[in-house]
Amino acid sequence: MASGRLNTGEAHSFLRREGWLRAVLDLVSVAVVLAEPGHGEVLFANRAAHEMAGGRFPFARSFAEYVEVYRLCDASGRPLAQHEYPAVRAIRGEVIEGVEFAWRLPDRTRRVLVSARRFDAMYGRPPVVILIFQDLTANEQARAVLRSFEQRMALFFRRNPLAAIVWNTALQVVEWNESASRMFGWSADEARGQHGSFILPESEREYIVCDVWQGLLRRTSGERSTNENVTRDGRRILCEWYNTPLFDESGQVIGVASLVEDVTSQRHAEAERARLYREAQEAVRVRDTFLASASHELRTPLTPLLLRLEVLRRTLSDPAACRQVDRALASAHRLECLVNDLLDVPHIAAGTLALARAPTDLRLLVSEALAPFRDVSARHTIVYEPPPGPVVAAVDRARLEQVVASLVENAIKYSPTGGEVRISVTASAATARIEVVDHGIGIPVDQQPILFERHFRGRNAPHESYAGLGLGLYISSAIVERHGGRIFVQSEPGRGSTFVVELPLAPPTPDLDDMP
Repeated sequence: MASGRLNTGEAHSFLRREGWLRAVLDLVSVAVVLAEPGHGEVLFANRAAHEMAGGRFPFARSFAEYVEVYRLCDASGRPLAQHEYPAVRAIRGEVIEGVEFAWRLPDRTRRVLVSARRFDAMYGRPPVVILIFQDLTANEQARAVLRSFEQRMALFFRRNPLAAIVWNTALQVVEWNESASRMFGWSADEARGQHGSFILPESEREYIVCDVWQGLLRRTSGERSTNENVTRDGRRILCEWYNTPLFDESGQVIGVASLVEDVTSQRHAEAERARLYREAQEAVRVRDTFLASASHELRTPLTPLLLRLEVLRRTLSDPAACRQVDRALASAHRLECLVNDLLDVPHIAAGTLALARAPTDLRLLVSEALAPFRDVSARHTIVYEPPPGPVVAAVDRARLEQVVASLVENAIKYSPTGGEVRISVTASAATARIEVVDHGIGIPVDQQPILFERHFRGRNAPHESYAGLGLGLYISSAIVERHGGRIFVQSEPGRGSTFVVELPLAPPTPDLDDMP
């Protein structure tokens, strides 16, 4: 002990006795290595050192093994000679403070910052070289990720299609991207350092500075605002501002980042659309008022005309004269249906179409609705398939007959070559179903979703051959929906159509007379 030096065995013995020292060093987050200064044998490596080495830190037995075991290079990648290793330099008395080396492990190369120093024997403890390794690889990776992120953010800032502006807490421009230059007219160099009032009209400055800006700094409001701004050439534009406070590590606001969108054209377009919509609504109101008035005026002479024709028909015996009166009656009835359709449209649009519902056997209702069509066309055959028993639903009899008549009339109209029109009534556990099937021109698939809209006319049906107002299916759909049912179509062009009406069956016992 007098010489102040211990041999290797004594050093190992000392470390075994000093178990508390091992435990303490294992708790340290940086890699710590102890080497014996006589021959350079590595005596101890803490847990962090083993982890840095990828499992177990290699223990060299002497200086001669350092080059082969540790394979250190300097920062430029040049392999170190034995005398350049940190432990060897420390043994010579040199103090190494944070020198960067590259440590070539079998599966990777780590960049490490090494500090090394020799401590002489004292108080019964042997001399030792202590080496501390700090792994720079993770830091380098983190810095690389940060640089990449910063580059992406810088690119995002520069190339963002929205104007991007960064302000300090004094409302002065710190950053100003190309879109901001295009929007407001000032270049980035001209804008930096300017107070935000330079893009505000005088009427907006007090509100923006006192309310919006202070709300952002206090983190109470201002994240989004819409206000007028001025450009370099004096134009006023309406802008949507999206503001985000920026914080330092202590949570203090150090500035604000803003994204700005010029919504001037958009708002003008919205105002124009609103104006056009109001005008269209007014035009619809005027049209409906006119149609209602015209329909009433048409109905006034139509009712006595129908009565006179029916009386005349009963008094005639000449077949030729009877056919002429029958044609006149058919035309008058068609006109009556058109007038009724025109009168129904305003009520449907207003949701005031009235129904007088009562329990009704749909089997008989459909049969009666088909009566006028029995001899309507020599080319068409009307086939009715009634159910075996009553099918009772709570319906407005006249309105549902109107629906059936409209569907059958369309089936005949859009089957120009004639053929069979088949009507059936069926019932399931809770639903009554009326089907009208034809073999006519069919309906294109892309038109089926708009088939029941007002004034719809099929693209594959020449208007000159298929006259009408395009209201029949619109009114039928409204009537069925008011009954709590649904109407839909199954069709293919050239293969005909099947129109289906589904209605809820009437419960067995309730009083349905007061149902809406």
